[in-house]
Amino acid sequence: MTLSLDEFIASSSTSILGPTSERRATVEAALPLRLVTALDLDRSSIIALVSDCVGAHWVVPIHRTADGFRRAVAGDDVAQALVHHLGTPLTATATDHGFSLTTWRIGAPTAERAIGVDQTNESIVVGDEAVVKWTLSQPITDDVTHPAVPRLTALAEAGFLGSPEIWGLLQWRATPDSSPLLIADITTFIDGAQDGWEWAVADVTALGRGELDMDSALAPAKHIGMLTARMHIALATAGIEYATSEQVALWKVRATNDLERVARELDGPEGERLRARVPEIMSAYGDFDEAIGTPLIGIHGDFHVGQILRFGDPHHYLVTDFEGNPVVPAGERASNQPAALDVAGMHAAFDHVGRIVLHHNPGIDAELIKMWIGNTGPAFDFEYFDTLARMRNKEIYDERLVRPFRFQQEVREYLYALEHLPLWRYVPDGALQDLIPGAKEQ
Repeated sequence: MTLSLDEFIASSSTSILGPTSERRATVEAALPLRLVTALDLDRSSIIALVSDCVGAHWVVPIHRTADGFRRAVAGDDVAQALVHHLGTPLTATATDHGFSLTTWRIGAPTAERAIGVDQTNESIVVGDEAVVKWTLSQPITDDVTHPAVPRLTALAEAGFLGSPEIWGLLQWRATPDSSPLLIADITTFIDGAQDGWEWAVADVTALGRGELDMDSALAPAKHIGMLTARMHIALATAGIEYATSEQVALWKVRATNDLERVARELDGPEGERLRARVPEIMSAYGDFDEAIGTPLIGIHGDFHVGQILRFGDPHHYLVTDFEGNPVVPAGERASNQPAALDVAGMHAAFDHVGRIVLHHNPGIDAELIKMWIGNTGPAFDFEYFDTLARMRNKEIYDERLVRPFRFQQEVREYLYALEHLPLWRYVPDGALQDLIPGAKEQ
């Protein structure tokens, strides 16, 4: 006897929730699973919303076969069916069973393939024209808006051209008054694009080998500075808030708690050097005290070179992945934050690219790489602030917060090393030696 969809979900293991990733390691569902609702796209394509026994929600694309159901994979055409439903006018909404589909662009590409990278969610390329990203691996237990929804909506409404074009958003609401869950976003597929952990590492390696000149190696930082400013200006069109004393206190408490944990748990010479730097890091965290009333806007929230796609000749750059930092609660990721948080994240990422190149290429011109590390931040900053000034939006950026957020980022890199990848500690260790040169002799 063929199982109903409800019965299929209830009898399934957690494997139907999709591919696992490093970020999902601590976010596993609790059996049994239960079907909350489902959207029939066509005779063989279903999008199911599933909950586990503690109430977390998971998105599961389902393929209906002659014998029943199975978890859809690339080639089952569920993502293709969703793209083909993008037929409503600009910003109009079609609703079914609590689902809403907001459309900015329509198209009818065919044929599916998976993107072969490990990621928090699951992306399917349709016809080499569109990418459907199923928001499946971050369970949502609170009734809060998914962080990507206000960001992508603001960028689309502002006509921002610095990210892959947004085709549409599929969301679901339990009731008309509840906040939506993001089921999927659909954006333009960028053929031949590389993320920054590929192209930036390749550029800096070529610099260290004498195959690329310094001006060419620094050019991406300048482009990304301009791109970041335009992104922040577009996101700010959705509204500006101002930091309260409670918010500022929370930033400082969290940064301090992370530092205390790392100072306590990090062993070896890296731990000794970090502990010698604690007073200066705490001094930098004191800058948070001056931030009451600082402007808060929509930001990227997980900003690093891996979120910058490069393609074409001459090179073009686009920002991707607006879901925010996955270790931060969804409600906070969706809230406005200081623009300096993104700036600090990119500064750290440039530094880390250089550390990676030095670590994996013994014999490379280390002084040239260190010169590049030291120049990327200023190159980015000049173009970032100049773009804000030319577009008359200087007020959305508080430069004072870059230093404390940068130290917080490096401390979190130690946390990542402690929890996931012990060898990674060389990256923040090297970064802090440059940020606090007086501690080199410790």
